[in-house]
Amino acid sequence: LAIERVEAENGAVQYLDEAVDPNVNSVFQDLHLAAKGVQLLPHFAVADIDGQAELQGGVLNISGSFSDESSAGQLVLAGDKLPFHPFRGYLNQVFELANSSGERLDGKLRLTFIPENNGEARLELSGTLVGYDMALRFPAQKNPFLTTKRLGVEITAITFGSNPTIDIDQINFTGADPSGLSAAVLVRNGDVIGQMPLTGTNVNETFATPYYEPSQTDQFEVLLY
Repeated sequence: LAIERVEAENGAVQYLDEAVDPNVNSVFQDLHLAAKGVQLLPHFAVADIDGQAELQGGVLNISGSFSDESSAGQLVLAGDKLPFHPFRGYLNQVFELANSSGERLDGKLRLTFIPENNGEARLELSGTLVGYDMALRFPAQKNPFLTTKRLGVEITAITFGSNPTIDIDQINFTGADPSGLSAAVLVRNGDVIGQMPLTGTNVNETFATPYYEPSQTDQFEVLLY
């Protein structure tokens, strides 16, 4: 059974994640979705997926496809000016005790669906995320310990399955201080593993992640002085 083209107009999709605090609960509006070459039997497949949705003034573009033999496929999500506030729980989880705030998010993420021999599917995510006008503060403190106009992260691979892993091989960071910047320090699991001299009042640089071990969970921080 095959369908040449399927379209959905003016729809809405709710995105809910209760695994983080605060929970993520957002509704993407004005959804336009088109799928070409849809096959339902004997195996599900889609030759081409193209869509767009809006969230509080931001835009999410969707594209991708699914294979007919193994149900393997990929989706590309490109966000432009998405609001940061609904998704702040993810950054709070990364920095544990810190609370995050920010203006907006841009980025491009690639989701790859990989079938396994046991019949289950594994999801691999990679891409780039950029946050703007961001701040991190501890609950008991009035002033943030980190503020930055732009914070970019390049994600090499995040694998979701029975044994999820996160692999990040470099960290892009930006910051500004009117009184001047002198150094950037890279911290892994509480230990200093890298330093970079800085000059001027603005910075846009990249740290490689030394001592990086694929599929091992680590916490990295960049401190500016």
